Amino acid sequence: IMTVCVLVLSLMICAWLVAMLPAIRRRVGAVAAAETRRGSFLVETIHGIRAVKSLALDARQRHQWDVHCADVAEKRYAEGLLSNWVQTIVHPLQILMTNGVIAIAVYLALVNKDPMYIGAIIAFMLLTSRVVAPMIQASQAIVQIDEARVAVKGVADMINREAEEGRSGRGIRSPLIGRVEFSEVTFRYEGSSTPALDKVSFAIPEGTVFGIIGRSGSGKTTVTRLLQLLHSNYQGLIKIDGNDLREIDVDHLRSSLGVVLQENFLFRGSIRETIAASKPDASFEEIVQAARLAGAEEFIERLPRGYETFIQEGSTNLSGGQRQRLAIARALIGDPRILILDEATSALDADSEAIVNANLLRIAQGRTLIIISHRLSSLVNADAILVLERGGVYDIGAHEELLDRCDIYSGLWHQQHRHLITRSSTHEVIPFPSAAQ
Repeated sequence: IMTVCVLVLSLMICAWLVAMLPAIRRRVGAVAAAETRRGSFLVETIHGIRAVKSLALDARQRHQWDVHCADVAEKRYAEGLLSNWVQTIVHPLQILMTNGVIAIAVYLALVNKDPMYIGAIIAFMLLTSRVVAPMIQASQAIVQIDEARVAVKGVADMINREAEEGRSGRGIRSPLIGRVEFSEVTFRYEGSSTPALDKVSFAIPEGTVFGIIGRSGSGKTTVTRLLQLLHSNYQGLIKIDGNDLREIDVDHLRSSLGVVLQENFLFRGSIRETIAASKPDASFEEIVQAARLAGAEEFIERLPRGYETFIQEGSTNLSGGQRQRLAIARALIGDPRILILDEATSALDADSEAIVNANLLRIAQGRTLIIISHRLSSLVNADAILVLERGGVYDIGAHEELLDRCDIYSGLWHQQHRHLITRSSTHEVIPFPSAAQ
């Protein structure tokens, strides 16, 4: 009888815990989502603190932070309330199990008048506590267990992702020459209804300067992202030196490419370490040469500690133009066979841009140079210029050819250089009367 009583009550406790588990998981998931939103908002605000101050958004951001904190507190309260409901049912069942068994045992001992029942009662109480204790601990820790499950699942989803394509260790690792071919390449970003690139085909001979222009959203940066194999789910064929891009070892590919973006991240450390990031064993002469080509030498030499100047976190002690020139030097230090400049001179002042543009021929020597720029003046000397429009190839040719036949290119050119067009005066010139008159 006592055994049946313990088993029935144990099954009731287990059934209650199982029944409440889906609701607990929902509450735990809601808490995790709310805390994620709060953390993301905090990180976003810290990263954009300059914009917050410039736009006087302090009060707005504080209010939103309070809203996020209140949301987390509300979700935590709901989670704790459900946990208390679990204990509200489990605790009486646990008391009934222990005290009920004792009551039944005492009743049987009095009825049977057998002194052996006293020893049996003590032994059964010990066994009952062994059964009850794990169930009580499970009911008390069920929320913490599910929180751990959610955390482990998040970490597992991140760690167990499939390796990036091209990291099998069996990819091609032959030195790059610099010949690039796109053949009927179509690519669509996840969640987008229109393709970023639509059947794009062109070829870049090795050792040439190739420009890419187009309106915003035409797919210029997408071309360079595919060339770095940051996205491998494209249709069509991309070749480098005649080899399918997907067959090249991704680490070897990216170490053979030099990429300078419009916004570049610089790691903490000295300027010397920053320039030599992709080639730690670079000599000081190589570092100076890379800085000279990038037009960074002149400002580095003016710094009190020169190349040993420490770059703070976020490179807050450098101007935008200085950061950009260091990024160009960092890309050049590895002597890449293919160099991509994606709006690399957009943050430079006129003097710095003139220095970089003057060095472009030296920078391009012995490598393929791909330049994306809204400033068409920097592409005048390019061997070929690709004009993209809505993800497709609109035209391709040299500067003079595109001025004659491509309306998009000629329109952008005249728009950017209208200040050079001399305007005839519409005012009548009245001669000054002579003394004889």
